[in-house]
Amino acid sequence: MKMIASWLFALAGLFMGCLACAGAIDAGRLATVDDHTLAATAQSEVTILSLAQYLGAGASSDVEKARAVYRWVADRIAYDAKSFFNQTHSSVDPDAVLQSRLAICGGYAALFERLAKESGLEATTIFGYAKGIAHIPGSSMAEPNHAWNAVKIDGKWQLIDTTWGSGYISDGAWVKQFSETFFLPSPEQLAFSHFPQDAAWQLRSERSLSKTEFESLPEINTAFFNLGIDPSDVWKTVKSQEFKGALVHTFDLPAGVAKVRNAPLSYQLPVGSTQHFEIMSASFEKMAVEYNKKWLPMQKKGDVFSIEIAAKSKGELSVNGKTPTSRKHATVLEYIVD
Repeated sequence: MKMIASWLFALAGLFMGCLACAGAIDAGRLATVDDHTLAATAQSEVTILSLAQYLGAGASSDVEKARAVYRWVADRIAYDAKSFFNQTHSSVDPDAVLQSRLAICGGYAALFERLAKESGLEATTIFGYAKGIAHIPGSSMAEPNHAWNAVKIDGKWQLIDTTWGSGYISDGAWVKQFSETFFLPSPEQLAFSHFPQDAAWQLRSERSLSKTEFESLPEINTAFFNLGIDPSDVWKTVKSQEFKGALVHTFDLPAGVAKVRNAPLSYQLPVGSTQHFEIMSASFEKMAVEYNKKWLPMQKKGDVFSIEIAAKSKGELSVNGKTPTSRKHATVLEYIVD
């Protein structure tokens, strides 16, 4: 049920990922910037200055410059998993990272900062805590373990994490997989996974979180916000008296494959409640809710699927979608009724 027609989703994610950033860059311009960035030749990548000049030639605004640097670093630099697991030195010098094409978070952040500055942007590296692969949910984090960036775009500081944007660790090895999620995420979104040592870099519109509050926040899959879930709705859920400590389980669908327009965000749904689900997707031809092994088709109107479910008994409930070419449904959301 949770298997994905990966090639189809990758294409959908590539296209819809552009739309996800449309608020910052027009989708057409974003594609143009990305194409130029990924076409960088070895000659243009010899030095940081030559690379910054090449990337800047394809950008016409602050946000396009930031995008070009983010896209290049996330594509060309591989995570140094060997150094990470062996706890050996991995250079954070941006010139060394450019030559080796290997880095851990400090190297990614240092290279982004240097390239951004050479491109005429104001940028800095942020040090702090992140709930990465070694994090135990709910545990206290004794030492800072991550580095990411802030970049000033049109006079406003915004956040970027090229390390998490480049891929992930699986079974001790690095897997390259570009992610839109960490290109200019809102401070309210990044606050679930990243906590800076300097509270000023939380950049939150509300009061800053304490480290204890950060550590107690529920775990969120890195692809959680690929579903278009509004961070403000997540915060409302977490702060509600009915919240029992866990958010809805999500799965690794690329950005834009499905957008949650209406769905409960708590993992636990109360028995006797009525729940409404509304999902927008141009990728799925069919969607259905599976509730205690019974399939309930969702109604489709245009690209919007909807259904109302009476949760009458305890059990498991999931929302699933099927593409025209896949044999099985992919799980989008998963709950328990309790």
